[in-house]
Amino acid sequence: MGTRWGTQRAPLLDPATDQLPTASLAEVMAFYRRIAGSEAMPRRADLSPGDLPRAALPFVFLAETPDGTVDSLQYRLVGTGLTEKMGRDTTGMRLCDAYLGPDWAQLRPQYQYVLTAGRPLLARADFIGTDDRVYHYARLLMPLSDDGVAVSYCLGYVEFAEGPAD
Repeated sequence: MGTRWGTQRAPLLDPATDQLPTASLAEVMAFYRRIAGSEAMPRRADLSPGDLPRAALPFVFLAETPDGTVDSLQYRLVGTGLTEKMGRDTTGMRLCDAYLGPDWAQLRPQYQYVLTAGRPLLARADFIGTDDRVYHYARLLMPLSDDGVAVSYCLGYVEFAEGPAD
């Protein structure tokens, strides 16, 4: 059985202005801000996944949009923790093909916002894993650029906890 992503249960947060709910989310966001420096968003060349907080690495993903559109987003890197929770390795897949059933329709606007606004976004909701357990998850989406202007990548970090979302 595949995974199922639940509907949004908590308001979307702007990590630039809202307080993040956990220390690990704050640590990943601090890393992102550090590599961005004074720029609106960091360049892809500034990112070395090995520089991320070590505990975050299994739950990090990188998706590229070759033509700047949300439906072209393709996983370039998917952490082992995400692969385990999803029950399959989605590296190389387009996001619109990786999510099952109505899931992409629910998540697409979040990725669209990051690509269009060029700003990070934190979403929280429920997730039913391959083990049929309900997990709360928080997904931090952060834009990256090749040219310093247009979003060309989305760096993501997902944090899971058992139990329904707040």
